Amino acid sequence: MPNLITKGHAIAGKLTVKTGGAALNGAVTINEDGGDYDFRVEADNNTNAMNVDAGLFTGVGAVGVGSAAVNTAAVTVDPPALTAVAATNYAKLRVDNTAAV
Repeated sequence: MPNLITKGHAIAGKLTVKTGGAALNGAVTINEDGGDYDFRVEADNNTNAMNVDAGLFTGVGAVGVGSAAVNTAAVTVDPPALTAVAATNYAKLRVDNTAAV
């Protein structure tokens, strides 16, 4: 599969890249061959909204949410400073286990 996708064209009818966005119809596998290739998702004001560093921990990899992945933890959750609204609580990490199994 080519590394470059031309805007407005589809590859095998699964991925279409358009000005301002992309449409995907199907599963996504990133780095299936297991190379030392990192993956990053940016937000409006955070270049590391989600970051996967494939080479950390001898190739096991590490994930950063809100910050870059680091070599001291497999998963790091450290969002940048939040602008809080009065009488509103924010959590760095919330694990909700109230759903039925």
